[in-house]
Amino acid sequence: MDTPDQHLGKALRDVVLLSALLAGINYLAARGDFGWLGLNPSPWLLLPALIGVRYGVSAGVVAGLAGGAGIAAVHSGLSTSGTHQYVQQHSYFFALLILTGFLAGECQRLLRRENKELRDQTKRERDQNDRLRAELDIVRETRQQLQQHLALHHAEMAGLDDDLRKVIAGDETGLFDRFLATAQVHAQVISAAFYRRAGGTLKQIAVLNATDRLAPSLSLAETPLARRALEERVQVSVGAAIECSSTQPYLAALPFEDAVGEGLLLIQDMPLQTFDWAHLARLELMLNWVLALRLHRDELAGEGQQLATIHAFRSVVESALIAEQVHHVPSVVVRADFNDPAAAQDSKVRRLLLKPLPPTAVASQLSEAGSLLVLLPFGGEMEAATLLREWQATGVAMRTSHYLVAGPAGLEEFWQHVAQP
Repeated sequence: MDTPDQHLGKALRDVVLLSALLAGINYLAARGDFGWLGLNPSPWLLLPALIGVRYGVSAGVVAGLAGGAGIAAVHSGLSTSGTHQYVQQHSYFFALLILTGFLAGECQRLLRRENKELRDQTKRERDQNDRLRAELDIVRETRQQLQQHLALHHAEMAGLDDDLRKVIAGDETGLFDRFLATAQVHAQVISAAFYRRAGGTLKQIAVLNATDRLAPSLSLAETPLARRALEERVQVSVGAAIECSSTQPYLAALPFEDAVGEGLLLIQDMPLQTFDWAHLARLELMLNWVLALRLHRDELAGEGQQLATIHAFRSVVESALIAEQVHHVPSVVVRADFNDPAAAQDSKVRRLLLKPLPPTAVASQLSEAGSLLVLLPFGGEMEAATLLREWQATGVAMRTSHYLVAGPAGLEEFWQHVAQP
């Protein structure tokens, strides 16, 4: 960029060069009419016009003055009449030289300002375009990572939270049937059945694609895989699908215990490519969550709407942490601190706040502060925000917060974060 001194030097140089050029042409074309006053407009007007357009108002006015002074000086040497009288006779022409320089300079200033605005706008749009491209690159990278993540953890996990909500929200009698239908989608189970233990016999309560091996009643003594699962209270499976035989035709047994008694999920058939730790662990996660949430749903039902104990609530939160870390299934804990301590013990207030809870929610209360805690399994920021809005609509004076059940934190670390005053 030129400095002011360089700009002035170039302007003076161009004034001299253009003046010399016009003087030479004027001398050759009209020696007796120096200044071309006989022409209208005079070609000498090009001098202030070009300088003004190139260098601005000041330079244009100076060029007009210099041109006029030069013409007047040459005329004083060629004519006997005085310079002052000559300038008076042609005052319009000399004033027009100065005015042309001024107008050309103003045009240059306006054009330059508009040009600067266009350059600034172009720069802003270029910067915005660069930011959008950078954001697009991030979105593409995130999308690729998400696709890889879903590929590694199976895309069917993406709808597990909604399907488990449907399992819990339905009527009690069809719960195990709905679970088997969900297991077919998310764990690729082909045939399986739920059984209740009745002494030394297993009584079927739900079945998916019944077979002769999944009979309505099985002898526990003749079903070693099921017997071992119930005795050791752990998931038991064969090492490989080819280990199944006519005497032991089952792939895996997942024990459970609820308010009714002991039982197990007996799996007979799964595709070879899905009979692995990941799918069996997913089945165990689904079964544990469904039974735990059914238990707490029963506790919240009716007029009493009893809260889970802190010990039970911590146990469910620990399961939620494990589910998020292993299976990337989200959960969130919502906390409400009452402005009035008496409201924490008011059963009417409690029922008012527990009423909008979804069927999968688990609620408890801190004994020290009386704060209400709610776990929203398979939920995130959006579910928490929805519940908080419904709580605000009740008009109960309270402070609310929520905590995502995520990350590598253990139960104690997470609980300290949630339960602190």
